[in-house]
Amino acid sequence: PLYKSFAKERQRIHLIRADSHDPKTLEIVKRILGDGKLDFLFIDGDHTYEGVKRDFEMYSPLVRRGGMIAFHDIVEHPLEHAKSEEPDKKKYKG
Repeated sequence: PLYKSFAKERQRIHLIRADSHDPKTLEIVKRILGDGKLDFLFIDGDHTYEGVKRDFEMYSPLVRRGGMIAFHDIVEHPLEHAKSEEPDKKKYKG
């Protein structure tokens, strides 16, 4: 697979396609790591605040000090943000 070509000498890349919130997935990652820690972790999981928070809480202990965790597509969608704002009724009369 193409992603394996991204690894440099002495690096390993593992692609895990699974539900990041499933305890079985966490166990798979732990089994791959053994006693090691991750340098970089990329999670394309549940894009809600609660989902990202849960992923961080579950997986951050597996990342070495100074390592990085990246999440895919976690920025709130602008339209969702706009729906949650109350318009200033003094500015808009109709």
